[in-house]
Amino acid sequence: MMKNLMEEFTGFMKTNKGNPEVKNDIEDMMKKMISKDALYGPMKAMKDAFPKYLEENQEKISQEDLERYNNQFDQVEALV
Repeated sequence: MMKNLMEEFTGFMKTNKGNPEVKNDIEDMMKKMISKDALYGPMKAMKDAFPKYLEENQEKISQEDLERYNNQFDQVEALV
């Protein structure tokens, strides 16, 4: 499903390459997607839930993934 969506989006972008309205609409959409209002809630929820998840699943997670997850948590915590 995601692959099809990406293929459709890529085709749309190729078809509309150079169209300033499409470019502006995509830029506006991306700004909204990465705004504090859009990201703060999910980041806060992750910050709050992640320690419990790591604690409950640390024995099921490889050492490599655990290090990566802890690094991700540190980054989320710093952002929030």
